[in-house]
Amino acid sequence: MSQAPGRPRVIYIMGSGRSGTTLLGSILGEYTGAFGAGEISYIWERGILQPRGCGCGREPLECPVWGRVIERLAEGQDPRLLAEAQLERRHWIRLRHTGALLRMGRISPSSSIAERLPRSHAARVAYGRALMRLYGLLVEVTGRGTIIDTSKHPADAALLGQLDGIESTFVHVVRDARGVTHSWRRKKEGIARRKTILAALDWVVTNRAADAVRARHPRASMMLRYEDLMLAPVEHATRIARLAGLPPEPTPFADATTVRLGTNHTVSGNPDRFTSGLTAIQMDDRWHRAMPASLRSLVTGLTAIDLRRYGYALRG
Repeated sequence: MSQAPGRPRVIYIMGSGRSGTTLLGSILGEYTGAFGAGEISYIWERGILQPRGCGCGREPLECPVWGRVIERLAEGQDPRLLAEAQLERRHWIRLRHTGALLRMGRISPSSSIAERLPRSHAARVAYGRALMRLYGLLVEVTGRGTIIDTSKHPADAALLGQLDGIESTFVHVVRDARGVTHSWRRKKEGIARRKTILAALDWVVTNRAADAVRARHPRASMMLRYEDLMLAPVEHATRIARLAGLPPEPTPFADATTVRLGTNHTVSGNPDRFTSGLTAIQMDDRWHRAMPASLRSLVTGLTAIDLRRYGYALRG
């Protein structure tokens, strides 16, 4: 495959889990010049140390894309050593660190790290440089200049915004907290269920951190509600493509609510990433009918301020 010209572009999709980010990433990965990479933040664990299936059906190390990327990233060493080092550095790139990451300043590919810098800063710089290298290799190996990263974590998005040589677009996906918490109560292959209160509180802090990332990059970011995406997928996918500089045509949509999905190379994510072919886009609104009234009231109370801020009704 030929190398795409220019520096890598990244569309980073952030938000709470169970908000439709996997589907959105799959749709965007079908646009010309885009590569749907899945949840890149998990490449070290799920791609190298404890491999899970790539979207193509192979393990990442055997995948024609990820196998080449990981081999070149490791530079002749055991990839597990790199993965272990990166996981250690990720201790300093967590949700609670989002603010610090937004303030830390630019990270260049090659300048030296001062010995007197705090350990946290040095770890973030080292992790960021490996991430720059990873994005660049994905562009070289696939020949596609735009990488779709559905990792969701605002802290990773904050770090991404500090990387020199990367053009970043941030898409913050928000879903009604009651739909999110109800979805977390249902069993899904490969994904642990989450207790209602924990899911509701995570929804609040994750979306507020994502808001902070968008505030830092107002001209390169947007907020999108899951419900709006499900009702008008063509309109909103086109809007993201234009914001990120992707050609909006040809479109991957067969009609207003059906998308053509090819085999992908997503390294991690919701099991829905294995879906291919003509795929109907349907809103999951089962919480309206199936969520117990007591739990609905609990989640509404915990998230009311933010529900209103994102335009959701508290009743009805």
